[in-house]
Amino acid sequence: MTSQSIPGEALNASDPSSYITEKNSRREQPNDVTCRPVFNPATRCGAYFLPMEMPSRDPVIKSLPHTPLELFQIFLPYSLVKTWVQYTNRWIESLLQDRHLKPAARLKSWVETSVAEVYIWLAILIYIGIHKEATIHSHWETSHPEHYAPDHPIRRLMTYDRFQLLQRHIRVFNPFNISDIHLPRVFQAVDNWSEHIQRVSLDLWTPGTNLAVDECMTRFTGRSYETTKVPNKPTPLGFKSWVAAQKGFFLQWIWHQPKKRYGPVALVKKKDPIQLSRQLRSQRRRGLYTPLNPTQSVVVALVNKLPKARYHVFIDNLFSSANLFTHLRRLGHGATGTARRNCGIYKPFVQLKVDDTAGRNLLRFGEVRKAPTVDHKVNQIAWKDNSLVLFLTSVFKGDELVKRKRKRPNTMEARARPIQRFFGDEAVKDFNIPLVAAIYNDEMNHVDRGDQLRASLGYNHRIRRGPWQALAWTFLLEIALVNSYLLQLHGNPSWKRYKSQTAWRSCIVDALIAAFSPDYKGRKLYRSGHDNLSHPGHQLIYRGRTKNSRCHARPGHRCGVARSQAQERALAEINGNRGRKEAPKSSDCIPNSRKLSDLEEQVIVQYILDLDSRGFPSRLCDIEEMANRLLADRDASPVGKRWAHNFIKRQPELKTRFQRRYDYQRAKCEDPIAIRNWFRLVQNTIAKYGIRSDDIWNFDETGFMMGVISSAIVITSSERRGRPKSVQPGNREWVTAIQAINAEGQAIDPFIVVAGQYHLANWYRESNLPASWAIATTQNGWTDNETGLEWLKHFNRCTTDRSVGAYRLLILDGHESHHSADFQIYCEENNIITLCMPPHSSHLLQPLDVGCFGLLKKAYGREIEHLIRRSITHISKTEFFPAFYAAFQLTMTEANIKGGFRGAGLAPFDPEVVISKLDVQLRTPTPVEEEAQQAQLWTSKTPRTVLEAGSQSEYLQRRIRRHHSSSPESILEALRSLEKGTKAVMHKVALLAAENRDLRQANEILSRRRRAKRTRLQNRGSNS
Repeated sequence: MTSQSIPGEALNASDPSSYITEKNSRREQPNDVTCRPVFNPATRCGAYFLPMEMPSRDPVIKSLPHTPLELFQIFLPYSLVKTWVQYTNRWIESLLQDRHLKPAARLKSWVETSVAEVYIWLAILIYIGIHKEATIHSHWETSHPEHYAPDHPIRRLMTYDRFQLLQRHIRVFNPFNISDIHLPRVFQAVDNWSEHIQRVSLDLWTPGTNLAVDECMTRFTGRSYETTKVPNKPTPLGFKSWVAAQKGFFLQWIWHQPKKRYGPVALVKKKDPIQLSRQLRSQRRRGLYTPLNPTQSVVVALVNKLPKARYHVFIDNLFSSANLFTHLRRLGHGATGTARRNCGIYKPFVQLKVDDTAGRNLLRFGEVRKAPTVDHKVNQIAWKDNSLVLFLTSVFKGDELVKRKRKRPNTMEARARPIQRFFGDEAVKDFNIPLVAAIYNDEMNHVDRGDQLRASLGYNHRIRRGPWQALAWTFLLEIALVNSYLLQLHGNPSWKRYKSQTAWRSCIVDALIAAFSPDYKGRKLYRSGHDNLSHPGHQLIYRGRTKNSRCHARPGHRCGVARSQAQERALAEINGNRGRKEAPKSSDCIPNSRKLSDLEEQVIVQYILDLDSRGFPSRLCDIEEMANRLLADRDASPVGKRWAHNFIKRQPELKTRFQRRYDYQRAKCEDPIAIRNWFRLVQNTIAKYGIRSDDIWNFDETGFMMGVISSAIVITSSERRGRPKSVQPGNREWVTAIQAINAEGQAIDPFIVVAGQYHLANWYRESNLPASWAIATTQNGWTDNETGLEWLKHFNRCTTDRSVGAYRLLILDGHESHHSADFQIYCEENNIITLCMPPHSSHLLQPLDVGCFGLLKKAYGREIEHLIRRSITHISKTEFFPAFYAAFQLTMTEANIKGGFRGAGLAPFDPEVVISKLDVQLRTPTPVEEEAQQAQLWTSKTPRTVLEAGSQSEYLQRRIRRHHSSSPESILEALRSLEKGTKAVMHKVALLAAENRDLRQANEILSRRRRAKRTRLQNRGSNS
């Protein structure tokens, strides 16, 4: 094939290193560009296979908004709906001007729509998907004695005619300006919303390693040039899209264009033939040219649309061929998929598949055969299950096994005889199957899971007119609902997770109606009285009394309407009949000299709790400073010395505790997501290599200053004042001890690094150290790359005979000496798998730090104290080794070692042991957006938000207009509440203003430091 024979349309828009051709492929349907690869069987195979090492990376979900409605509105934002409203109103206006309508046309009753109405219409659309009926009109039917039907509350929100008008004429695109000629009109209409959903999906969900690419169908039975017929699908007719998904979460998709010859990712513009010829010849010389059919090119395009990372792509036999897998490997991605006989797979495997289909020359059940490709980059695997299954993979060797539970198949075909003999009379059996088959079964269904979630509660009524509506309301809207559901299910929402889709969608419907029904000017809710009462229940009931009676119990009231507070007090229990009140406790009495009001103290309490939630607990002096700032606003005297202590005692929400010093970097690393990812990595590594608990090792080094002891609790005379002091030798010569322990409570002999150039005989003669201990010397007693490699060889000698399995797992931190090239090469040569903990997390995740090193240092300190009491005032290496040996024997016990692994959550495996310790949050919580809250009627309480203050203000205005002879008590109470809320806001502003001043001063200091030049005064010497 010459470069001149490839037309310009065959260029892949997203991948310059591959081209699109229909050669070696066959169309699935005559009028559809969907192709299946067709190659002759390979007659040769390679001698060995080079598997790709894929990272084990789970998806990461970013922080979510504070309410479910805010999360849903990320996919359907207010600004986008506002443009829909503008398009719709302009479109209807043009129809009314340009068309001659019949007298009974629904469109003649049109009034302009609004954002609130469109959101209400969407809520009804979602409600219809949850509560399914045979027809749409059934949701607006009412019951009567001759016909009983369910009562759907959506008919209170919008009439059936208005719903139909919006469904028919709403426009999510500009109907007067569709300019993209390279995309069919049906896809242009929804492309803006589609691109927005894809963008925000990747913003919130960072994909993990494993993902699936497959086709997805959206039902549409009307007329359109872009519909596709796939007879073997649950949805045989409709629009097809190519989707990359993970756990049912749709990450990216591409619209399928059945009439476009080279598929949806082919460039339409023709290049200069001479330029194209040069480009092809250049890529051929570099070995970068890869021909792919139109369907295979979609896989590459979807993976390239994801964030830059290495992915393991799972596909079915519609895409699989060796050239696609080799090209994905060249791009840095692994791939696994089932294969057909005509995809170019190894010829003996093709014959095995033919014999298996015919029921002759059958392999044993579970038998696996492997044949790498000639270039050693793709592995071809044949596995005998119920039938013979063919795989192509660039990741798995084929000999990895995993145990799974299977049921006995019911098939009676001839090719299933081996599995029937294997099961015998057992209905369920545990046995080993190839890892490639097990992982493929787990990971290939990502797109299908999303389809099932969309289909179960989606809008299921036929759409025959307006093909773009099928994509908008049964594909994009469903993706917004499913993706938001999965985000809160797998993420960390601030609300209780919704475990079912029905509950999640009902929550979204309720939130949309609550948020937008007050601004919706359509059909009114039942406003008078109780919302659930029938119409007769809202009539006044006088029961023989007159309207002008002054008795509070006699005048009629609307059913479901509460009496006023004046009436409630008049009808309340008589004081004389009440029980006598007990005398209040003295601790509950408010002193006459009290400085702050209840409101001011509540503001201070909330401010303290807010600082504590951000990881900055307040001191007593800070509380006094807050109180004095509030008092300064009204020219009052400051609080006394004991005021803060008494204030804490009066507040049940507060408590004084001693704080501990904590490095900022360590506090910042206490992220539950990072910790959970670490435990998943450990679990996956153990499962992948089949590592036993005996072979799980942790190693680290710890430093000792020979003559320095640690502080401890001591016993002194009760008459002594001040802190007692302990005498120590003070020798600060550094010694490093390198130690390794395993999950079964065993410890190898330590490796000790001391400062020096020569080994002295008296170190060993007077210390009686075991011969198996290792001692090394460096210039300063610290470890380096060479020392780390020597220790690794020491570790290998000590653990080779103890090893139970083929591999040993070594958990270590990020020290430079643990990650040198020689260190890693030695590990690979000796089947030692290394896992590095997240940075600044060893205090939580390292068993030696959790359970051993602290005890070892304390025991060594006690040994040094014994030497001091015997008048040995200088500690050299001769005294250090016996003291360290005694401390080592005392602390490196099986119980302490197992306690370290248990505290690190490794043995037994329990991540919650560590996650429950995470209590520091170094971030400022995002305040809740008040606009997204539900507007409510005023109740007697202090307003906390703008909406509550507005509701109270409206209530006061209505009461003042109607107030003539009624009691003013309710108005006065509302004013008192409004005054209280205003004061609370002023107090908060005073505290926040002081905090902002401190922050601005700190920012100015940092700015000056960044701008300042580092001027050199002189080189060395003293300066005066």
